[in-house]
Formats: sequence, C-alpha cells, structure tokens
Amino acid sequence: GGEGNLTWRPVGDISGRSVHLDTIVWPGGDLVVAGLSSRAKSVFRIVTALAPPFVMEGELDEDGQCLRGVPCHRVLTSDKDNLTLVFNEMDTQERLNDEEHDDPEDDDGTEARAEDVDSRRFTFLEKIPATGMFELPNQPQKYKYRTNCCYGLTMDLLENVAQELEFDFHLYVVSDGAFGTRTRTENGTEWNGIVGDLVSGAAHMAFAAFSVSSARSEVIDYSVPYFFSGVSFLAAPTQKSEVPLLAFLLPFSPELWIAIFTSLNITAMAVAVYEWLSPFGLNPWGRQRSKNFSIASALWVMWGLLCGHLVAFKAPKSWPNKFLINVWGGFSVIFVASYTANIAALIAGLFFHNAVGNYHDRSLLSQRVGAPRASAADYYVHKANKHLWEHMQR
Repeated sequence: GGEGNLTWRPVGDISGRSVHLDTIVWPGGDLVVAGLSSRAKSVFRIVTALAPPFVMEGELDEDGQCLRGVPCHRVLTSDKDNLTLVFNEMDTQERLNDEEHDDPEDDDGTEARAEDVDSRRFTFLEKIPATGMFELPNQPQKYKYRTNCCYGLTMDLLENVAQELEFDFHLYVVSDGAFGTRTRTENGTEWNGIVGDLVSGAAHMAFAAFSVSSARSEVIDYSVPYFFSGVSFLAAPTQKSEVPLLAFLLPFSPELWIAIFTSLNITAMAVAVYEWLSPFGLNPWGRQRSKNFSIASALWVMWGLLCGHLVAFKAPKSWPNKFLINVWGGFSVIFVASYTANIAALIAGLFFHNAVGNYHDRSLLSQRVGAPRASAADYYVHKANKHLWEHMQR
C-alpha cells in the first residue's frame, strides 16, 4: 500500500538466549544477498573437539595469524541461530577490516571508520586479535568468543578436503568439550557434545577423533573411517620411590608409638616396685639374695615380651608381678600380630602393583579409573560393566 498504510510484520523472535529469524540464510551464512557476490564457495560450520594428536590447540602469533593449523573459535553457545549470527559478525568485521586496509582514506581525504559503514545492521565492539564479543540486537546477552589455532592430523585432513572440494568453513570447538552421548532431560533424552550440534543443525559437519558407535549411527551419518583404533587400558607408570630409613615405623602413627613406649616404661617401673616390696620377690626389703631384680631387669623383661620373647630374662617371683607380666605379654602378642600384618601390607604396596586383565576385573573398583567424557570408550564401559562405569562417575 501507500506510505500511510504501513503495517508491522514479524521477522523473528528472541527468547532468552535464543534468536530465531524468519528469513533466508544464504550460502556463506549471510542474511543478505550481498554475500553471494563476494564469496563463490560454499561455507560450512564445522565442529571439532580437542583430542591430541588428532586435534590440538595453540595460540595465535603476534599478528593474529596461525603459523600452523587453521583458525578455530571457542564460542559459548551451541544454538544454531546464535552461531549463525556470531559467524556473520566475524565475516562482516573481516570485510570491513579488508576495506580499511585497501582504502584507508575516502574521497575527501578523511580516514574512514569501520563503525560508520553499516552501523544500522550490526552493533560492533572492538575485537582484539585473540578474543572478541558479539552482542545481539535488542538482547542483553553477549556471546564471547576466542580465536585460537587448531592443528593435528584431523586438521590437515580438513584442509585437504576443503581444497579438493572447494569449500570454505568456520571451525569452532564444541562448547561442552564432549564428543556426544545421550543424556536424560525433563523432555526425554537428547544428545550433547558434537553429536548434539550435528543433530540440532548448529554444525554442518564434524572433523574430530570421532569414533563410530551404533547409537550415534542412528542419528548421524559417518564418512569412510580415516583411522582405525581400539579401546585398551592405559595404566599409570610404576612410581619408584626411595624407601625411607625409618620405614619400619610407618605401620603405626607417631602417637601410637609414643603411647606404647610410655606404657612400657611405666609398667617396668611398677614391676620393679612390686618386686622390691614383695616378701617373695628376688630382692625383698632388708634381705640380700644372689639374684636381684632391678629396674634394668624389669625393662629387659618388658622389651623381651614386646619383641616376641626372643631373649632370656629373669622372671619375677611375686604374684602381683606375675599377673602384671601376663597382662603385658597378652598386649605384646596383639602388638606383634598387628605390626606384622601392617608391615606386610606396606611392603606389598611399595613393591607390588595390581595387573588388570579385562574390564570385569574387580580390582578396578578399588582404583581410580577414568575415560574421556561422552566418548566411545565411556560408552563402551557403560555397556560392558555397569558397576565400573558407576565407579568412574564418582
């Protein structure tokens, strides 16, 4: 109609952190046809996950370039529409920077400003070489992103495939760092990680150390495998530590050792006093005999019983001392048995290590076991040994 009959037409909606536009996303990820004239190749969003040596991450150089590998972005969102807007912002900013370098001055001889070229369509924030921030129009949520360099076997393969098939790509690292597994939610089950981005359409392809599984094959398609591997154990190396000189004291705590030796000396003093005061002892008061039971004799008896009666000693003659010596002897038997068991376990722990044979070995439940989160190995353990998988989640 005429100028007086203008009406509002919905073009999309913003709900929380999600933006949904009722428009065409043209090849190359642009929202306007102008993107077709500047880019002849198709552009795909490709997701990856770090898994050395297939995918590794490094820093940009001083000029903001990758000396090895390809640029990859860390974006704090996995929503399809939000990723589209973020990468559109990156492309537009790069085009404006290229125009600045090609024509730094306009016709009037004044310096052109990138913010004035197309400020009606985008809200720009200054972007440093390694990090940036994209603010959606009419939405307070800001999506930060960081640009790094990804390199490795998989990244070399991606560059070769892109060159042969003549396409460009936006590479980003999956936000949660997972490869993909089913998770239970209030609405049922959904996929996370790389598989979740592929299922939702946030990513067109995935290039990573991505294992094939029957569950993943139900929702996504795989290419021909470029690397064959298996699932195996990776055990920590045996730690060779020096045995300390006082290792024989390790079975008991210092407090227990102090209590034992204090009790030994107190008991020895009591035995000597009983033997001295008793009329039937070896050295009764006022009477001298050929054999005397002194404090040294009492200590020798206590040490002999504590060490397993390995030496000969004078046995006291008084009845109170006989009872006290028997009580100390019973304690000595318990002490020797406990010390022997603890020192044997300590030696076994220092010099022997459990060898695990398979996933059903019960000794795994007493060790620290882990697998990459939401990976094929984690999925395999979940199916093969439920108890081991529950132990790994603790």
